[in-house]
Amino acid sequence: GIAGTRGSALIVNLPGSQAGVRDGLTVLSPLVEHAVKLLTNQPTDH
Repeated sequence: GIAGTRGSALIVNLPGSQAGVRDGLTVLSPLVEHAVKLLTNQPTDH
């Protein structure tokens, strides 16, 4: 899939199958909070 940003929005393109979406969200879930912090200029650990 493809991911990008528009303003402060995180846009993620996931596969069309339910299993593909499930797998994609499993990988992305730990990263989303950090990505949103970066997009909204909140402090992060780095």
